[in-house]
Amino acid sequence: MGATGISGAPRQRKLRGKTGSRRRQRRRIGFRMDMTPLVDVAFLLLTFFMLTSNLITQQAMELTVVRDGKSAVKHVIHSMIIRDDGSVFSQIDNSTPQKIVVENIPQLIKNMAKEFDAVTVVKSSEELSVEAFTNVVDKVYNSYTMIKTQNEVIAERPKISIAKLTSDDVQLIKGL
Repeated sequence: MGATGISGAPRQRKLRGKTGSRRRQRRRIGFRMDMTPLVDVAFLLLTFFMLTSNLITQQAMELTVVRDGKSAVKHVIHSMIIRDDGSVFSQIDNSTPQKIVVENIPQLIKNMAKEFDAVTVVKSSEELSVEAFTNVVDKVYNSYTMIKTQNEVIAERPKISIAKLTSDDVQLIKGL
C-alpha cells in the first residue's frame, strides 16, 4: 500500500520553500566543534613569541664615558695591514705604519685600548694565505677577549672590521 489519500488517489507532496524543492533539509543535532587543538596552537604561538621577543637585541646608542677624571676617550682607527708575504704592519689613524711581530699583537692592542677607543681594521689582499690571515684575526680578537677576562674592562666587545688592501695601503708599506 502506498501513500494514498481518502479517495484512493495518490497523495501529492507539498512543495517546500520558495524554490519548491522537495528535498528535506537535514538538521544537525548535537554538532559540536572541538576547540582543544585551536587553543593548543594559540598557546604554543603565544609561548613562542614571548620567548623569542626577549632574544631580540635592543638598539642602543654608544656613549663615550669619561674615565678616571680624564677627558673623553679619543676615537681612532687602528689598521692592521698584512702583506702577501705574511708581514704585519700597524697604523693608528694617518700615522706611518710600523712593522710588528704577530706575537706582539695582544700587548699592542692592550696598550692602545688604555689610551684610545679604537676600531681595528684588518686589511689584506686576496693573495694572502688563509692561514696567515686567520692567525692575525685570531690574535686581534683574542686580545680583546683577554682584556675583558683580566678584570680590566677596557673594551666591552671587540671592534674589528675586515677590509681589502687598497693601492694606497700598498704604497704606504712598500718601502718598509
